[in-house]
Amino acid sequence: MRDLSVFIDEYGDTSISTEKDGVSNFYILTAVLLPTSAVPSTRTAVECVRARFFQQHEGLQDPRLFDGFG
Repeated sequence: MRDLSVFIDEYGDTSISTEKDGVSNFYILTAVLLPTSAVPSTRTAVECVRARFFQQHEGLQDPRLFDGFG
């Protein structure tokens, strides 16, 4: 069996009442599976992309992203 790490993220409104103003009709769930050995280099690569294209608060510094992953 391979040693894998899984990262999951979601986007959208969890409200079922989509007829309300401001409630999205969409809910996106994404999962990425990586060999655990690839996690350090992948974190570095993702951080480079994040630093160039996304806001600071979305970065890998957020400790919630590492809960349970050492």
